[in-house]
Amino acid sequence: MSLCFGWLPQLSGVVYGYLGYSFVLAYFQSLLHLPKWLVKTSAFHFLANYPLHAIRWLPSLLVGLLGLSFILIGWLGFRKRDLR
Repeated sequence: MSLCFGWLPQLSGVVYGYLGYSFVLAYFQSLLHLPKWLVKTSAFHFLANYPLHAIRWLPSLLVGLLGLSFILIGWLGFRKRDLR
């Protein structure tokens, strides 16, 4: 989200749309009988459903590192913008 706000603030609505899309997939996938390939398009799919399943550390760390890098790149974008 900060990556989009830092570099392309006019596209910030896309971020909220993707979060809503991921929410619908996460909570209604079994109710709607969605295909597996569609469910895999959500970022939440790769995280474990703890405590139902064991934590999968590699996907959790990769998603965390990717998020941290997007935050840092977004922060650099904020620093370059002229906020008057």
